[in-house]
Amino acid sequence: MPGAKDFVDWLHERDQKVVLVTGGPREVAESAVALFGADAAFSNEFHYEVGVFTGDVTIHVSPRTKGEIVRGLAAKWGISKGEILAVADGLMDLPLLQEAGTRLGINSDGKLRDHVDFEPADFHEARRWLRGRLADPGFASDGGHRNP
Repeated sequence: MPGAKDFVDWLHERDQKVVLVTGGPREVAESAVALFGADAAFSNEFHYEVGVFTGDVTIHVSPRTKGEIVRGLAAKWGISKGEILAVADGLMDLPLLQEAGTRLGINSDGKLRDHVDFEPADFHEARRWLRGRLADPGFASDGGHRNP
C-alpha cells in the first residue's frame, strides 16, 4: 500500500507506538515489523513440516481478541481510547476499531464506511487527513472525534 512506511515513520516521529494486530501468520507479521519498524506484532502461528503448511494453526488473534489486545496494550501503556488510532481493512477488524478514538479504513472497498471516521485511498491521504485533525485543538479531547 503506497505510503505505509512513511506513515509509520511519521507516527514514530510523534512518539506514537505502532502495533500490528493480524489474523495472518507470524512470518508475515514479523516481515511487516522489520519492513515498517513497528513496535510489536500480534499474529497467529501457522504450523509447517519440512517447509510445508500442515493446515494446523494456533490461534492467538481472532476478531474478538483484536479488541482485547488493544485494551490490554492501552492499559499497559496508560493510553486512553481517545489517543488510539486504528487502521483497518475489513469487517474482522470491528472489535479493534471499537477500541480506538480515531478509526481509518484503508483498502476496505467501502466495507467499513459505517465504522470509521475516514476511508483514505492510501496512507498519504491518511496522513494529510490526520495532520488536519491534529491541528484541531478539540480533536479527541473528549475521547472521541469529529466527522470530516
